[in-house]
Amino acid sequence: MGCSLDRLKPAALRPLVWLGNSKKNLRDFPDGAQKLLGDELQLIQFGGMPKDAKPFKGVGSGVLEIALRSASDAYRVVLAVQIGRRIYVLHAFQKKSKKGIETPKRDVELIGKRYADRNWRMRTKRRKPVEFEEGSGNVFADLGLKNADQLLARAQIGFHVFKILEDKQLKQREIAEVLGIAQPDVSHLMNGHFSRFTTDKLLDFLKRLNRKVTIQVSRHHKGQPYQQVTFAP
Repeated sequence: MGCSLDRLKPAALRPLVWLGNSKKNLRDFPDGAQKLLGDELQLIQFGGMPKDAKPFKGVGSGVLEIALRSASDAYRVVLAVQIGRRIYVLHAFQKKSKKGIETPKRDVELIGKRYADRNWRMRTKRRKPVEFEEGSGNVFADLGLKNADQLLARAQIGFHVFKILEDKQLKQREIAEVLGIAQPDVSHLMNGHFSRFTTDKLLDFLKRLNRKVTIQVSRHHKGQPYQQVTFAP
């Protein structure tokens, strides 16, 4: 099944690279945390930036942290976004809130080492680089999540809702009124948590934003995703 969104330009996908055991660590998170952090990583690949992304200080420029917080835990991902076109996932880890707000020293040192190793690999190649793995373009598939194609298609639709709202420079209250949702849901949307919404809900947002959506059904060919979002010129 294809979904064509008229008058919207396709998202320019930035390559993503998993450094060290960052992907394995993220795959060890609960499924719900994987989906939401995957949403945010996919949004960044499309060229957006989650509103809850924060600079990770003390390592280098362009290093960001995204986090999911609960009553007792925080699931965190640190990534570098300003080294060429690629996005480098430096580390993923779980932090217990009872230990304070600061990142444990061992995690900071690991993040710094991976960032430095990546720079060495880019500039001189004189040091053996940290192990890395190129992402597939679908973060959800990289994480081994069920219905990865569906999650990616939903993220593509969600990104265009995000982009339209960002371009309009609306306040949170105004977005809530336009889309007919509560303000906490606006926060989820602008953080890129598209898996919190059904595909139908995201399509309804596009309707409210005066966008035409065309659904096309065609024969599936081996190796292709079962759900794909394409964009009309």
